[in-house]
Amino acid sequence: MRTTSDPQLGATARLILQTGLMSIFMDGELLSSFLAGRASDALTAAENLDARRIEGGDLNELVGEIWERIGVEPLSFSWAKKSSGRVSEKPTAIHSSEGPPVRRMVASLELFVPYAGTRELWSKVIDGVVPMGQYPLGGVRVLDDEQLLIVFYVGDKEDREIVDDIARVEQHLNTYVGWCNERVQVWTTTVRGELHDRLERRRRIVQRGSALDDALGIPIHKRPANEQIPVPLKRMSLKVPAVSVSNGGQPDHVLEEEIYEDVVRTIDRLAVAMERTSTAFGLNEPAIRDLILVVLNANYDGQAVGEAFNADGKTDILLRWQGRVAFIGECKFWAGPQSLTDAVDQLLSYITWRDTKAALVVFIKDRKDVGAIIKSAKTTMESHPKCEGVDPARTEWDSCTRYILRKPDDDDRKISVALILVRLYAGK
Repeated sequence: MRTTSDPQLGATARLILQTGLMSIFMDGELLSSFLAGRASDALTAAENLDARRIEGGDLNELVGEIWERIGVEPLSFSWAKKSSGRVSEKPTAIHSSEGPPVRRMVASLELFVPYAGTRELWSKVIDGVVPMGQYPLGGVRVLDDEQLLIVFYVGDKEDREIVDDIARVEQHLNTYVGWCNERVQVWTTTVRGELHDRLERRRRIVQRGSALDDALGIPIHKRPANEQIPVPLKRMSLKVPAVSVSNGGQPDHVLEEEIYEDVVRTIDRLAVAMERTSTAFGLNEPAIRDLILVVLNANYDGQAVGEAFNADGKTDILLRWQGRVAFIGECKFWAGPQSLTDAVDQLLSYITWRDTKAALVVFIKDRKDVGAIIKSAKTTMESHPKCEGVDPARTEWDSCTRYILRKPDDDDRKISVALILVRLYAGK
């Protein structure tokens, strides 16, 4: 907190000019430490860039992209555009060695000066700059709307004295901003060069790897078939044959068992892949839903749509065939047995008379007792009033169990629901 003497209040009194706002170039982190942290962030961003972008992209553009997010812009201020409020009296704390602080009405003038550049620079202590005597910029603060607030004590000063005070602060601002920007400019040149060198080094590594692959002629190692998420060269077509019904009713349509099992297995394999990927832990339900849709659309000619309407609710995943729903799915995060019961009820509310195949994908983020959660989920599913039990014709694989449920409005109609439990890995 910066103070100044007030001759009208006695030689030992101190006047508090301004409180609660950020002072400039004092009492903060060293500028060199701040810049070192930004440099580390920029180089880390260069290491994390996708190798394909580095191999085929313009390195200068990539440097510019990183700089736009992490770089530091020099400071500047527009003294010619300054504005002021009227001289006014404000209650101000007066500290004295002769007793406790007292509040007095003190006349002051406020100037507002617009600035540009990285705001954090104002709060950094410039390396090697040690002000002698009273700090000349003690009355300058930084506001949140890209303005500097400069407070001048008026008291009984003559107009010429106040004008001189204002000119003196402008001079000191120019000096301190100049010192700050000199260091920022040197840092900018150095770090941008290091960024370019880092990207160029990564490009050479990527190109060397590609050239080595071509020279060796050794095929790329593939994961075991049960860990792959197949994206066929030719999409599988959805076949939804009509099934005749008695009493002259309209024919019902059902998704072929082969296709349904393939759809569920595809989602299950994706779940296994997500369990091995720590970044999946941070995805929300819509993001995970979109990822599943990408894989399904790559595998089937049927139209997969997100957030589509069906019956009296809004579903996460639909696979359509000729305007009819062939497959319906819902994505949820585990939040206890009741959350699963609610999810089943929600899924059943989407089912229309033409729907006979469905899936419920439940993502588990809990780090402890995952086995107990999986057991609880299966028990909850089997105890649902509409569940007849595990599908006896189908065995479990990986994270999936098939169940037979009755439709809400017709106990004679059965639906197959695949419960897919996905454990998301949070990483270290």
